Amino acid sequence: MYELRKVGSKTYYMECPSKVGFYLLDDNNVCVIDTGSSRDYGRIILKTIKEKGWNLKLIINTHFHADHIGGNNYLEKHTNCDAYVSSLENVITQNPIISPMMLYGANPLEELKSKFVIAEKSNTKDIEEIKDQFEIIELPGHTTNQIGIKTNDGVVFIGDALVGKQIIEKYTITYIYDVGKYLETLDKLETLEGNLFIASHAEAVENLDDLIKLN
Repeated sequence: MYELRKVGSKTYYMECPSKVGFYLLDDNNVCVIDTGSSRDYGRIILKTIKEKGWNLKLIINTHFHADHIGGNNYLEKHTNCDAYVSSLENVITQNPIISPMMLYGANPLEELKSKFVIAEKSNTKDIEEIKDQFEIIELPGHTTNQIGIKTNDGVVFIGDALVGKQIIEKYTITYIYDVGKYLETLDKLETLEGNLFIASHAEAVENLDDLIKLN
């Protein structure tokens, strides 16, 4: 658990319940892709970065769900990094109470405000500010404006655009915000080129065909 795996000359990911990506921008600076579900993830991420002798330059979040931005607040406070997410979802990461309100249709009971539903506030910025520096792929459906990131190694982080067999067997029906957009994203993924595809809650694979059929 929390093992760092190298999958390209500059690309790594952490094997954990909600996968975390690491993409070297140069010899010293690293971009983290998603930060897990809590401050504990943030601590583990920062410890890993320090052990590698890297400097956390920025965070890119594939979407606003708490299990993807949970470590943002900790990392922002303990480093000088900036965090980025798609424009519409930027409002939600800065005002995380919106997330459970969208899920339940109202302000949820205190018992439902767990770290898995509502994250600490993150001072995210609009991904449009750095879009020319990365290959950003729009993957809406699971959320309003989910994005994927493709590194120069051909490794594609796709967030929750697809989930693994274990998740589907456990929940049967996964969370989808917009079914129409979700189906369009599945079509896009069928032709998406890459050397390795990393979904947050599935095994990393070289070919998405089986995962697409499963979803």
